[in-house]
Amino acid sequence: MLSKVRLQIDEIDREIISLFEKRMKAVKEVIEIKNKYNLEILDQNREKQVLAKVISYLSNNELEEDVVLLYKSIMDISKKYQARLLIDKNK
Repeated sequence: MLSKVRLQIDEIDREIISLFEKRMKAVKEVIEIKNKYNLEILDQNREKQVLAKVISYLSNNELEEDVVLLYKSIMDISKKYQARLLIDKNK
């Protein structure tokens, strides 16, 4: 029983990683555009929009705080990745 649920979690984790890689590919495109137009990495208005949007996708409002934490972490990772890409490009 526990092993069956763990297998489900393993499959979900594979899907999450695949989606994370797709998201980071899009983030890479974003930083290329931001760099071309000399835009800042941080866009607080966009971050607020993303948080509001993902909260609206929830079917279980009990998870709102957790989803906010998850997406703030994802956005922090995205900003660090963008900064790293800019540093690598300027080398």
